[in-house]
Amino acid sequence: MAAADGGGTSVVSDENGLDKIEDETEKKHKLIIAEIENSEGHLGTAIRNVYKEKAPEKFVIRLDERIKEHDKDIETMCNFHYQSFIESILGLLDVRSDVDQLFRLIERNNKELQDSGKKLTVKGQKLLAKRQMQKNIADAIEHLSMCLPVLEMYKKLEEQMNNNKFYSALKTLEELEHSCLPRVRDYKFAESMTDSIQEMRKKIQTRSKAELNSFLTNLRKSTSRIGELAMIQSARNHGIDESVAQKKKKRPAPSAPSAPNPFTDEVESHQQPEEEMCDEYKMSPQESIDYSPIYRCLHIYQVLRIRSNFDKYYQDQREQQSKLALSPPQALSQIVKKPDDSLFGENVLNCFRQYLHEVSGFFIIEEHVMNTIKSADGKTFLDKLWKTGLQVLSNNLLKYSAYIRDPEYMLKVKNLLLLFCKTLQSYGFDISPMESTLVQLRELYANVLVSEWRDRFKRITDEDNYHPMEIESEEEYAKLFKDFPYKIYEQDNITFPTTLPFSSMVPKSFKEVLEYILACRNFTEGLQISDAELDDMIRKDANSVLSIFNTSLAEVIDTPRYEVQQKLIQLSVNMDYLEKSCVYLEEFISKESNVDATLGQTSKLLGSSMFKDARGKAEVAIYRNIEEKLDEMFSCNDYDWTSDVPLGQASPFIKDAFTYLEATFVSFANLPKHVFQMSCLSACKHIACWLMKMITDPQVTAITLTALQQFELDVVWCEMFANKASKELIGDLGDDFLAMTFYDLRQVVDLFLNNDWSLYLSDFGKPEGRYSRVDGNVALTILEKMKEGEKRNKGSSVLTTLKRKSPEEKNRKKLTDSVIKELRNKLSNLQP
Repeated sequence: MAAADGGGTSVVSDENGLDKIEDETEKKHKLIIAEIENSEGHLGTAIRNVYKEKAPEKFVIRLDERIKEHDKDIETMCNFHYQSFIESILGLLDVRSDVDQLFRLIERNNKELQDSGKKLTVKGQKLLAKRQMQKNIADAIEHLSMCLPVLEMYKKLEEQMNNNKFYSALKTLEELEHSCLPRVRDYKFAESMTDSIQEMRKKIQTRSKAELNSFLTNLRKSTSRIGELAMIQSARNHGIDESVAQKKKKRPAPSAPSAPNPFTDEVESHQQPEEEMCDEYKMSPQESIDYSPIYRCLHIYQVLRIRSNFDKYYQDQREQQSKLALSPPQALSQIVKKPDDSLFGENVLNCFRQYLHEVSGFFIIEEHVMNTIKSADGKTFLDKLWKTGLQVLSNNLLKYSAYIRDPEYMLKVKNLLLLFCKTLQSYGFDISPMESTLVQLRELYANVLVSEWRDRFKRITDEDNYHPMEIESEEEYAKLFKDFPYKIYEQDNITFPTTLPFSSMVPKSFKEVLEYILACRNFTEGLQISDAELDDMIRKDANSVLSIFNTSLAEVIDTPRYEVQQKLIQLSVNMDYLEKSCVYLEEFISKESNVDATLGQTSKLLGSSMFKDARGKAEVAIYRNIEEKLDEMFSCNDYDWTSDVPLGQASPFIKDAFTYLEATFVSFANLPKHVFQMSCLSACKHIACWLMKMITDPQVTAITLTALQQFELDVVWCEMFANKASKELIGDLGDDFLAMTFYDLRQVVDLFLNNDWSLYLSDFGKPEGRYSRVDGNVALTILEKMKEGEKRNKGSSVLTTLKRKSPEEKNRKKLTDSVIKELRNKLSNLQP
């Protein structure tokens, strides 16, 4: 049962599954049939779907059924409309005759219409041709209307190019390229124009650059005149004489016609009227230059969008021209080769004036251009150009100024350079670097003054008579002390003629010092310096001129001849009064600089110390000349050291020497007392040294007792002169002041004449001994010479008193040898 039940259930399930499949197939067949019914195209897709179902027989059956259904529907519809069809056929039969008649009418009308149409077609074709012609004419007029402005503008462009209106031509070219040519780009002539535009731009650029070059070349010719006008106007503004900057006036040549204005294309004339040409220097420097070529070229480069190229090209050209402007005039090199020419200074000054006109004109023009074209790096370029230019200008000015030897023209160069600085400063240029140039120029000026004043001082020292001045009248006295303010006497107490202690050198040299200071002071006029700086400069100048004078004095002092003794004496007096006059020099400097020297903030004036040193040198030279004269006298003596016959008086050369000294000391009346004292002391010391040198001279091998006695008489004469001079001439230093210089000689003479050897030997080396001034070597030398003299003359021995009890010659010799031996032993013990 169970199995049977299971089998029944399975059959039912299969039947249900088959039913479902058939239903689905039925639905698909319906869809395919519906697709076939509704399709107006190919049936390939529907047929393919039928065969995909793998049951085409069923589909055919289903399709036949559907056809039958449609046949039934058609039959039903025909049955429904059959009566209407019959009625329609009958109606057609009724209108057949009318149709024939209508057909014939239509044929007739058609023929008539065809005939009329042919005529109309012919006329239409003619009208169409006319219409086409009219249209073509209208099109031609329209195209010509578009092309004519382009052609006219191109013609205008060519005319502007031919008339050098480059900026206007460039604007026309821009309009032609961007506004006109795009509307006619389809025409060949437009293509040709388009191809030539770039070439036209290059042509405009080239020709505008050429015009700029021509302008810059011509501008160089006007640079000097611009500089002159600017410097003259600056001189007027600062109250300076115009002749400093002004060249000889020349009637200007008629200026060339100005170039057209770059904006209006109108020619602007800057030619001066006849009546204004005579007053050329009243016009502004900028008004005499037409800068339009620069601006034109600039605008052209800006339109071409190559402004940087313009700036670089312009700056390169101007940099090259600056080198030409900064080159000194060629004539200057030829002028400096002839320094002896009478017009040398004037010629150099004229060249400098031309040179500074050229430089100032160049930078004034450049400053104006840079301010108007507004270049990005224009300020930097101008500053660099100015800095380099100042260095070159300074070097050239200093180089050629060194050839000028006339102080007057050096001052004119300074004034010209100062005006140049003021002129350029008014245009905004930094002229501070020129301060060092002015300082160096002042040094050159000082060198010229030094050379001239050296000659002046040399002339004063050579022409001076080195005698006190003789003043004959009150007028002469007043005139003298007008330049030399140091007064020795009150004028009311003077009787004329009178004698002044100093020579004419003093007032003359003092006047020259003042004139030198004033000459240096002239250079500082117009310079922006403070009173303290001015005072320092004047004091340096004063010290400089005093050094020059000191050099001239040194030449006189160092003359190696005793014949200048009077000069030296008078020089010493002169230096004393010049030293005292330095206080008036201080007052003069303070007056010139407006600085009070008593405040202690000024540099030291070397005048007092310099004159004091010069006086000291003169005094030393006096002592030296006295000694040289004494050397001459003593070197010619014919002293006989082996003589047996005494003269009984001082030697002649000794008397001559002191006679010379007495005469010399009389001329010392105007010298300070210390000079006289030192002269006496120096002379006595020198004589004492000479006498000691004579007696110890190695060439003198023998000395007799008689010669020694004669030597003692000479020493006595020296002592007499020393005592007399101490009392009558020196006085306040003691009676034995000069006699002390002969103490060494006195002890030597006393030792040998008194034969006091035992005392000398016992006190040997003691500072308080009686013969402490007698050097052992000197005593030994003279003793050996005396021994040799005794041998030669067989006279009485110096040592006879030592052994009075022994009269034998051999004992005397033995005793002399004994003293010599003992003296040598003592000397050897003193050596380290």
